[in-house]
Amino acid sequence: MRSLLLVLTTVFVLSQGCDTAPATQDDARQGMRVVVDLLDDEFVSYAGNRMPMEDFFYEVRQLCRQAFGRGEAAPWIEVHASNQSGAVTNATFERFQKGMWDAGVQLIDPK
Repeated sequence: MRSLLLVLTTVFVLSQGCDTAPATQDDARQGMRVVVDLLDDEFVSYAGNRMPMEDFFYEVRQLCRQAFGRGEAAPWIEVHASNQSGAVTNATFERFQKGMWDAGVQLIDPK
């Protein structure tokens, strides 16, 4: 009888840990929206300013830390490929995407 109670208790405890639903895009959109234009391999346009991509990564990292500190969702990124410099390469977008994930962003919405 004790072993049955132990098994049932273990199953109950383990099942409670599995109730967390995975994050969805709607969950990620609860954070602040950040709009950025990819200009080329090295630069982005953010808040009306042209800046090196690395500086933008730092800005977003700070926004993520502030949001997490307040218990809020991370910002989500709406990214546009700029018409100023022609087509943005896949390598540029992949570099941008990695920089955003490293900063703490969970959703990147390419437009």
